[in-house]
Amino acid sequence: MRRQILTTMLIVIIASSAFCQVDTLMLVEVNSFEVSGEITQIYTESIRDNYKEIYICTNDHIYVYDSQTNELIWSRGELINPQDLLFEDINNDGFKDLAFRDSLNIFLYDVINSDLIWTSPVLDSTYKCYTVGDYNDDGWIDAAIVTKEPFTRSGDDANLDTVWVDLYDGPFFNTYFQFTILMPNSWYYLVSCNYFSNLEYPIKIIINKLSGTNNLFTKIIIFSKIQVYHDEPEGNYSGGTSGRAWIINVEDFEITNVFICGQHLHNYTLNHGDLTYLHVLSFLDSYSQFFEDYYYSNSNTLKSFSSDTTIGDRNIWLNNNSTNTIYQGFTLNDINENENGYEFCFGYYDSLYQMSLPSYDTIWTNNSIPGFIIKDIYHSNIYFPNTQILFENNSHEYKFCSGTDGNITALLSNQNIAIEHISDLNSDNNDELLSIDGSTLHIYNLEYYVGIDNPTAVPRSTFLKANYPNPFNSSTIIKYALNREQQVTLEIYDLLGRHVETLVDDYQAAGLHQAVWNAENVSSGVYFYKLIAGDFVKAKKMLMLK
Repeated sequence: MRRQILTTMLIVIIASSAFCQVDTLMLVEVNSFEVSGEITQIYTESIRDNYKEIYICTNDHIYVYDSQTNELIWSRGELINPQDLLFEDINNDGFKDLAFRDSLNIFLYDVINSDLIWTSPVLDSTYKCYTVGDYNDDGWIDAAIVTKEPFTRSGDDANLDTVWVDLYDGPFFNTYFQFTILMPNSWYYLVSCNYFSNLEYPIKIIINKLSGTNNLFTKIIIFSKIQVYHDEPEGNYSGGTSGRAWIINVEDFEITNVFICGQHLHNYTLNHGDLTYLHVLSFLDSYSQFFEDYYYSNSNTLKSFSSDTTIGDRNIWLNNNSTNTIYQGFTLNDINENENGYEFCFGYYDSLYQMSLPSYDTIWTNNSIPGFIIKDIYHSNIYFPNTQILFENNSHEYKFCSGTDGNITALLSNQNIAIEHISDLNSDNNDELLSIDGSTLHIYNLEYYVGIDNPTAVPRSTFLKANYPNPFNSSTIIKYALNREQQVTLEIYDLLGRHVETLVDDYQAAGLHQAVWNAENVSSGVYFYKLIAGDFVKAKKMLMLK
């Protein structure tokens, strides 16, 4: 694999209040990964230690890289559109394993040891969805595969198709159990209308523990999509999209509840004190054409479930009689440090809202954000005092706003770089921003910008950045920031703790600094660089390869 490293710097202007320092930041590319074939999906997950691995999917491969050393840990080729990656400790060795599917099979892999744990029977056109989880509470992860009858029947408005759920018990997956549920799937002609269809089919399955009466209960939840269509005389028609959540008891595999919730988009299982609830974001729409009049509406709904009932719901946005997109994205997490529990942020027209869960109470609203879509949340204990919400406006500019009060805190001129993912890869409490460009994954960090056009910019804190590149051959760059003028020492040590070289021993001004270590005269191996600036002492690891 060829590793391509580019350096790109983008300017971020932080719009603070009159009483706050106005900072300038730059977005610097610190790493990149190039693979064979166009990248279709990326995931980040920690499977070995506190650092996260990067999972890159193409049309026929999955690659797993160490995000710190760029080592290719594992790869699997000869796949057909791999997707739906899940991470669980399947073999109970204390490390997360990988589950994924392609067009033919579902695979379970021990990535660390490069061992294939299990391959499903061949999937056919009846396949709908899969998941992994411990449905029988025996301490081992199991696999569940959902299929549905591939055909419809005409002339029967009460036709119910069979949905099969096949359960394979871990750790060997050779014990097999099947249960079924029935979903409507019919089309027919009526006297009053030319044609009618009512189709429902499963699109997602999860295995979750949810709070019930004085206890936690394991449930299998299947989400379905419903499509209804009426073809009426004289060219008129109507229809819509919805969906349901089917809650299934794992003791007897009986359906305990079926909730109308719309077509599933995302789900989150969250702990609220001693209670565990499932929160589901879903989509509904309806349309009709009556002669010259066309009507369309859509809405998104957030619902919260316990093991046996709905505990709350709210229409997040409603779009009446318009095909314009008003869905502006969302994020759900512990976003507001001033509130207890979790918050849900969503965009509606030109406004940004935050509400608490599971109470659904509105915390704050920002009505002055024209045309945007929420991308994700961003954490940095260096650049921001609290969690930030990153969003993109109609001009393709990225902005940050505070998760505490909704005020705009930063503007990022992204120069046509599309941010796909945000993750703290090296567990330093400062997120990296990931972008896909064809077959290359680019990784960026934020940094303070200090130059002739902004000579007074002063970092809020002293910090030491990861060296770049890493691993390196012959030389590498070490960057650090000082929040005040002070004595600075930057030293290199080998793996045994022996002093190798002093790069900096000087009294330096506040701002962003860098030093270059020329390692041509040392052998390959692991080295450490240590920064001492006043009370600040920090060391980081690097790898020199010849």
